Order: sequence, then structure tokens, then C-alpha cells
Amino acid sequence: MKNIKKTLYISLMAFLCIVFVVSAFLYALTFAPFGRANPESRSESPENLTVSITPLYKAEGVAIEAVFDFGQDSPAISPVNGIKALPSPVNAAQPADYFPYTVISTEKSGNFIYYCQKWEAYTDIPYGSETIGTYGCGPVNVAMVVSTLTNKRINPVEVTALAVKWNLFVAGSGTAHSIFPKSADYYGVRMEEFTSTKESIVEKLKAGRLLICSMGEGYFSRSGHFLTLRGITPEGKILIADSNSPENTQKEWDLDYLFSQLRYRKMWAFYV
Repeated sequence: MKNIKKTLYISLMAFLCIVFVVSAFLYALTFAPFGRANPESRSESPENLTVSITPLYKAEGVAIEAVFDFGQDSPAISPVNGIKALPSPVNAAQPADYFPYTVISTEKSGNFIYYCQKWEAYTDIPYGSETIGTYGCGPVNVAMVVSTLTNKRINPVEVTALAVKWNLFVAGSGTAHSIFPKSADYYGVRMEEFTSTKESIVEKLKAGRLLICSMGEGYFSRSGHFLTLRGITPEGKILIADSNSPENTQKEWDLDYLFSQLRYRKMWAFYV
């Protein structure tokens, strides 16, 4: 009887040992961290990476070539020179002092530095009692024009700070027109204020001037909005930079239509 009990006990212990070993082996196969990345060796974004971008966009500074399909209800005539879509930077993998931009590169107008006040990096930045996204079109247009003419990255945050310092933010309106001569003087570019006609607009664009104008209530704004006229095609279509709309920036426009949308005939021509 004792031998039977001893045999049963040994058999049970052997069975339990086998179960334990098999269980441990299965656990190791299932849960052990085989191939798990070492937290100390994770991949970092390179310093010169521009931005993370959505699938339809290309990174900043890259000429954009594919054709964009525009709706039929647009007052613009056609896509501008094969531009598909301007990059819309999101989740910028950059240091805190990085300011996203994109280069519009076309044969007809050369390179233009474009900023959008609705981009995540700018839209909620305070500007006076408002934000760049809501009232920053004046400083953003200055940043685009000066950056293009000087080939330096003069960012919208810097220009809005100057506008506040110069007491040029106007609550409920936006930015005083005096930002244009003060900015030109500050950044060392030339600026001419003039009363526009269709003929003078064409003449100055053909001479390579960048023209900032104020649009009134209508297609571009419900109250007022600054735009930059950045070029003219051989067919006489106008190329613009709308800091509030990459879509508008991608189109060629009839001069008659743009002229009908002006709030003031006064314009500011920038050049070097």
C-alpha cells in the first residue's frame, strides 16, 4: 500500500512538473518581448525634416506638379501652372522656433514664399486681442512678401509681434495700413503706395512688383481682407497669395473680377 501511495505521489509530482514546464514555455512564446524595440534606441526625426503631411500633400519647398481639379463655381479661371495642393503642415517635427512655410515654384511667377494663417502653427497665436488665424492677414502678407523678396524666412509670428509693438493692431478691424511702409523700412525693401487702375496693376506685376491690396465684402471676405498679387501670366491672368486660403492661391484669376472685389483702390507695391 505504501509503495502504491509513493508511486502515485511521484507520478503526480512528475505530472505537475511537466505541466509547469510546458506552461512556462508557452507563456514565453506568447508574452516574452522578442524583437521589442529598445526604448533607448528609438528612431528620432532628423533635424532637417520639414513636417508630417497628409497623403495628398508634398513637403515644403518642393515644386508641386500634378493638376488639381477645381469646382465649377469658382470665379477663378483655371488651376495655376499645374499646382496640385499647397502643403498643409501638421504635427511639425521641429524645434519650437520652427515656422512652417511652403515655396510656390512656377515658371510664370518664380518662387514665392507662402504662409497660411490657418495652419496649426499660426492660427491660435495671439495677435492683439485676437489671433493670427482671425485677424492676422496683414502681417502674414507682409511676411510672405518680405520673405520672397529677401530670400529670408520672415515668419508671421515675428511680423505680428512688430505690428503690436508699433501699435498697428486695430481691435475689431485688424491691421493699420501703416504696417506696409513701416515693414518695408524695417526689413530694407522698397515700397510704393499707389492708387490702382487695371493698367497700373498689370504694369507693376510685369515689372516684378508684389502688390498687397485690400479686398472688401464679397468672395474673399465678409468685411475686409488683405491679399498679395504675386504675378501675371502671359495670358494676362493674375496669380495671388491668399493667406486665408491655399485653394484660392492655386488659381489664376481674371483681373476684372479681382478689381471688382477691391475695398480700396489704394495698393502697396513691394520690390528690391
